[in-house]
Amino acid sequence: MGIPTVLFICMLITGIILWWPKNKNARKGRFRFNWENVKGWKRKNYDLHNVLGFYASFIALLMSITGIYFAYPYVKNTFNLALSGSVDLPKEKDQISGFPVGKE
Repeated sequence: MGIPTVLFICMLITGIILWWPKNKNARKGRFRFNWENVKGWKRKNYDLHNVLGFYASFIALLMSITGIYFAYPYVKNTFNLALSGSVDLPKEKDQISGFPVGKE
């Protein structure tokens, strides 16, 4: 499952790059959708697809990065090293209960 996830991440990143507006004037209308100024249903569908796809791409990117984390051990080790300072995760402490373990 790691290779399809990597391809999906590449598709998401290139999709965001291709979607991003070139100039500042075009950027104003690309982040939200205005129902009143658009008359044709085809244009509404296209604009709705662009806006919802842009915002959904960040959620999908976050989910696919977590998939990469579980698919490849070296990615997991890199994330652990960057975020905690060591490759290994800290071990969980044993909880001491009032009941002896293994005795009946």
